[in-house]
Amino acid sequence: MALRVQAGNRPKLDSDGFVHAVVKSIANEESNEKHEWESLRWEFESPGTIRPIMFRVWTGLTYNPPDEKGEVNKLTNLCLRCNLLTMEQLLADEIPDIDLETLFGQCVQFKLVKEGGLYRIDLNSVTLEGEASEKVE
Repeated sequence: MALRVQAGNRPKLDSDGFVHAVVKSIANEESNEKHEWESLRWEFESPGTIRPIMFRVWTGLTYNPPDEKGEVNKLTNLCLRCNLLTMEQLLADEIPDIDLETLFGQCVQFKLVKEGGLYRIDLNSVTLEGEASEKVE
């Protein structure tokens, strides 16, 4: 029996090293029998060399103002980068309600970091691009 060489599915990058992806969903995940937690699961679908690739990011449910080092949590970072929230709103006494569903179908770009053979999104490189049909195949 002959061995068949199979190529791995890798993310397609543009000339600047960015991945272009569509925001597919932002879903609330609740605790199960084994673990007690609540989070949001963000799903981004991007073209791969063989088939589409789904990237996932888990964030908390609450926004936070910058700490003494100027850092914010993942949810706040993504909302700032996707123009759903401004720093002025974040620093105000009350943060307005943010409709995350407005991101569904939107195209974002980001860079990847490879850790232990797996790719993950560099959250500090995420930017909103526009409608998905314009950017992603």
